[in-house]
Amino acid sequence: MSAIHHTADDLHSANDQTELTRRRALTVHVDIAHRGVGTASCGPDTLEQYRIGPGTYTFAYVVSQR
Repeated sequence: MSAIHHTADDLHSANDQTELTRRRALTVHVDIAHRGVGTASCGPDTLEQYRIGPGTYTFAYVVSQR
């Protein structure tokens, strides 16, 4: 998860961090799952127990202010 003052488009279009302008709003990215480190393209693959298998997954969350 990350909360940053830049959109994905801001980050993609900037060649260097000096080209980024801080936005007032936060952009929140929630990563539901990661495959892990390694793709076997130039080294070992991700261990089986850390791979995300095929299937249907459900994810839910609640945002609240206390």
